[in-house]
Amino acid sequence: MKTKVLKSRLMSTAATTDGAKLTFFRTLRGWSQTQLGEESGLSQQEISELEALAHIPSDELQRVLEPLGVTLQLFREVDDRVMQAMVFNQYNNHQAFGPFNTNHINPVEEVMKLVEEIKRLNAEVLRVEREKNELLQKTNETLLKLFDRLGGKDNQ
Repeated sequence: MKTKVLKSRLMSTAATTDGAKLTFFRTLRGWSQTQLGEESGLSQQEISELEALAHIPSDELQRVLEPLGVTLQLFREVDDRVMQAMVFNQYNNHQAFGPFNTNHINPVEEVMKLVEEIKRLNAEVLRVEREKNELLQKTNETLLKLFDRLGGKDNQ
């Protein structure tokens, strides 16, 4: 039951607003707003205000992301699907940090791996599309030559 509540709470933070993403990463670390505030030199109230914003200015965002171990680039690239996938791989504190824990996965590192994999796949899609376009262009040129030859035979 405790795990379901944690998943539900984390899922509700998964949205594309900067404030919701900040809440998501803070929650992944298991930190309260107060803890994040202390680590970043802000008050709990200021963290709460940041988490309510749709867009957080980059300088303020970097200040609160640094203690979380999240780069601004990663923060900007993560979307809902990645965050939701991370939620389903999390455990509550008792399960994740108990004496028999064998889970040594850093969620932020896993998100970074997913982002890199998405970049790699996008590059592969672009390469295949270029090859397809080159093939279509060659086929078109061949068909035009063939058409010209056929048209030339009709004129003789």
